[in-house]
Amino acid sequence: NVWSQSFEVNLNKDLPVIKDFEIADGRKVTVVKEGNNSETIILGTGNGDGIANPGESVVVLVKDSSKLWRASLKVKDKYVNPFGIYIRESDSWGSYDNVGGSAKYTVPVIASDCPEKHVIECLAEYWLPDYPDHVIRRGKVNIMVSGKDKTPPQLDWVRIPGNNIIQAKLYDGSVIKSVNAKLTNKDHKDKNFEIVLMDNGVDGDLNSGDNVFSFRIPERKFGLYTVEITAIDSFGNMSTFSQPDINVIH
Repeated sequence: NVWSQSFEVNLNKDLPVIKDFEIADGRKVTVVKEGNNSETIILGTGNGDGIANPGESVVVLVKDSSKLWRASLKVKDKYVNPFGIYIRESDSWGSYDNVGGSAKYTVPVIASDCPEKHVIECLAEYWLPDYPDHVIRRGKVNIMVSGKDKTPPQLDWVRIPGNNIIQAKLYDGSVIKSVNAKLTNKDHKDKNFEIVLMDNGVDGDLNSGDNVFSFRIPERKFGLYTVEITAIDSFGNMSTFSQPDINVIH
């Protein structure tokens, strides 16, 4: 059998260089929201100095028409998104265009071993509102990286699906050395216990090396618990996250 099929490849080799942009690395910024509104929020993760450092998760904000627009990036760089990390967020424009479209933006994670003064070359894309359609603008963005990794691991989610297996998805610019969970009884705060979560494919962990740290909790008396996760990376940066949801342990 023989099949013939066509497809398009976008080369984007003649795109202009975007020079007027900012880096959000855990700092508070005012950006466009929902096409024609704005919001002041903290974007990215890091020290918030507006400079891309190793270990940080950053958002590129393109300045256009005196406003900041969150950009979606295409990057091919060995120092970006280590360990299979890929974070993409969405800003719904449904209230503006009544269609349900959403502007996507990415949050690349810079590897902890990224060299000083390394330049990350990106293809950036952002939307401008133009009802009922939108204007899509593209360009090249060069991100200069400097400094050292001072950013601790970040928690994506934690869950206990009902089978006494606790799972926590984390990400970091370096190897995550340890993840601990403290479970506290909802009705008796003095009753708690701690466990070590692993990403080694055993003791309830499904896949080794996927940044989902897990542990199968041995059977115990039925109880309702909250969870606190503590993680440490290879540089000693530590973070603690409290998960307010109530979980059943039995």
